[in-house]
Amino acid sequence: GFWTSVAGSPILGPRLLAYLKETMAAYPERLFLHVMLASAEMREAYESAGFPTFHDPSKAVQALAAMVWFGKSFAQSKEKFSTIMSSKRAISCKFDEQDAKQLLASAGIPMVADATASSADAVREAMAAFDGPVAMKILSQDILHKSDVGGVMLHISGPDEAAKAYDQIIDNVRRHRPDLNVQSVLISPMAGPGVDMILGGKMDPIFGPIVMVGLGGIHAELFQDVAFRHAPIDADEATAMIDQLKARALLDGMRGEEACDIKQLADAIVAMGQFVAANTDGLLSVEVNPIRVSARGCVGLDALIEVKEIGDE
Repeated sequence: GFWTSVAGSPILGPRLLAYLKETMAAYPERLFLHVMLASAEMREAYESAGFPTFHDPSKAVQALAAMVWFGKSFAQSKEKFSTIMSSKRAISCKFDEQDAKQLLASAGIPMVADATASSADAVREAMAAFDGPVAMKILSQDILHKSDVGGVMLHISGPDEAAKAYDQIIDNVRRHRPDLNVQSVLISPMAGPGVDMILGGKMDPIFGPIVMVGLGGIHAELFQDVAFRHAPIDADEATAMIDQLKARALLDGMRGEEACDIKQLADAIVAMGQFVAANTDGLLSVEVNPIRVSARGCVGLDALIEVKEIGDE
């Protein structure tokens, strides 16, 4: 209802509230929201009686839409949760990037192939498995943001250059984090062109398992173009998440570029939703950023998993 200042009237307000209580009792399946200009005491009286109240009509409409959407999502999840328990994984320890990638790949999310090395000589040997330039990153469960400690080098070609890059990365990390004794690096092929997206999920304390997709890479924090759903979801809902994004136009191809494989991205979103929903006991959050999408499909280039500490509720 939209009551302007009527609900705040000391004469009409209590009468209106009594009438609305009777009406709500007669229609228990209906949802009643009210917009009013009233004192805090009067708004509290309405809310105590079960009527959400708002100052702004647009906020009331947004809240109603959100409630409808969450209602559909929760109903959908109950039907599907019994089919996804195969996605449950052992979430009980800290993960470095390689651990996270392997875990997510086993859950059906495409991840880039990589190798590890713990010395310059081992890096030279590992380079034999790669045909082109590679990315090298420090590998440690204690370093979440590798670029901040000089732990990332890109477009490395050949075993000699890779060995020098290894020494440089280790030196950078030791200067920034002298408390750590880190020796290992992760070696991955440089990915081809595409649109960098972010794919993730978390355990929300109110809404439970949530899956997220949005514009990723270096643009994730700048534009915050993301869509959320209660997990798990199906392919249709995953596609709707993609359609919700402003970045959807980039995925369709611009200025002669090839359109990206939307179906593969939607499948990855579904897999992420299943992974989050099946690991509610131990998971805090999971993030693949970027997941690069192109006409050839999609592949995760970096991954981060945060888990509950032992003893956390």
